[in-house]
Amino acid sequence: MVITYEQNLRQGGVRNIGLNYATGDFIGFLDSDDWIVPDMYEVLVEKMIEGVYDVVNCQLIRDKGNDEEANFRPEWGNCNWIA
Repeated sequence: MVITYEQNLRQGGVRNIGLNYATGDFIGFLDSDDWIVPDMYEVLVEKMIEGVYDVVNCQLIRDKGNDEEANFRPEWGNCNWIA
């Protein structure tokens, strides 16, 4: 499905519109510069179902050319809040 909008609603606005059209059980967001492994969503959904979680997240690597920097805080993975 392609949804076009004349007005620039920025990232949050268009995601909210996408949520209005969503019909699945799970929702994920990618940005235009994101790279993912082929089974990323499969693994996340499995973890969500196994642990009966409402939200799951994953680690990211910020690629700065030849130098990759892991950017993940372990404490984010075990919390009772969403920002």
